[in-house]
Amino acid sequence: MDLLAAKGRRDRYAIGSAAGDHYEIGKGVGQDKDMAIKLLSTASADGNLTAAITLGAIYMRPGGNLAMAMKQTEHAAKLGDRSSQLIVGRAYLKGTGVDADIAKAEFWLRKSAEGGNERARELVRSNFERK
Repeated sequence: MDLLAAKGRRDRYAIGSAAGDHYEIGKGVGQDKDMAIKLLSTASADGNLTAAITLGAIYMRPGGNLAMAMKQTEHAAKLGDRSSQLIVGRAYLKGTGVDADIAKAEFWLRKSAEGGNERARELVRSNFERK
């Protein structure tokens, strides 16, 4: 990928994320959840961490779509967000929004713990280390 193409991609997902945020809260534009989701989805698919986190939060709201929330939160976890890694690890541990999967739970909780998340460290100690 040449430099101009890479810059264009960064600009597109930064603009999409910011515009999505504006539509989500109605800042300077009419509030439009569907438009927010469309713009944030494009930015998230392009690798924008903020967009993935925001989409996960939108879908987690009451009346939201828990499966989509977990999909976006796991995407944010894959992009390196330690809090998202904790959320995903706990979801797999408890089977919240996903099928319970102890191996995936341990993977995400350890990854979050390695990044300095103290709550993840506590969960790793209490669930995966021999006593």
